[in-house]
Amino acid sequence: MINWPCRLTLVALALQSTGCAADKIGAYPGEMRAAPSVREDARQEDAETRPGSDAPSASVAGPALAYAEIAQDSAISSFLATESTLIVEDSISIDRSREMLEDNALFSSALASMLDEEKTSTEAQRLASHHRDVLERAVGQLGVVEDLTCGLSLCIGSVLSLTQADHEAWSRRLVKDPAARRYGAVHSYEPMGEQLQHRFVFSADPAVAALFLSR
Repeated sequence: MINWPCRLTLVALALQSTGCAADKIGAYPGEMRAAPSVREDARQEDAETRPGSDAPSASVAGPALAYAEIAQDSAISSFLATESTLIVEDSISIDRSREMLEDNALFSSALASMLDEEKTSTEAQRLASHHRDVLERAVGQLGVVEDLTCGLSLCIGSVLSLTQADHEAWSRRLVKDPAARRYGAVHSYEPMGEQLQHRFVFSADPAVAALFLSR
């Protein structure tokens, strides 16, 4: 069972921040574009009442982010190895994404792995370049885009800003940008010294737009 002390994880359909950094989960309007909101087995009320759920979904066993095990099947997958660990039934896994985003070691490992895989795919490089440009435009002087790397459907990254208000401001700009083309997303805010790091995984693929929450 994974504990979530003093952290805010936001499962969202947008990168627009509307809440304060507190122990709660909320939803954001506005980011979904012609995509289903949430799977029936990942209703928002489940996300609000079960923030620590770590029950296995689909046929997953063992650690949720078993990179090495899933990587060996990447040759027959339509996703790159690292993003495959975050996808269940063509949906973003809330449980796996939370685990990755809220653990410093897992987050760093996922970023490094996906960056290596991105270098092997022209399509992944194209997605990463596009979404970094969009994100940097939205963030502007309100923070620093620390990381942004993409697979064929999902992207992982982080933005560092001084305050929650700064994150809310650039997130609103991002949602209004038609070039953003983001579908489903899971977020986490982590303190970094006197600043606040906004970590996220989002789908750039309308075919992977739903959110999956294990029961």
